[in-house]
Amino acid sequence: MHGVSVGPAMALAKVFDFSKYKSLIDIGGSWGVYAIQSALPAL
Repeated sequence: MHGVSVGPAMALAKVFDFSKYKSLIDIGGSWGVYAIQSALPAL
């Protein structure tokens, strides 16, 4: 499932501004790819 989630997670991170949020929770059964992709621009 990780491989299937990477593309949509990257797309979401590009179009949604997460900068005004201090925390993010990725609830699911995978490796947290949405949380990782969302955090990458800030790292």
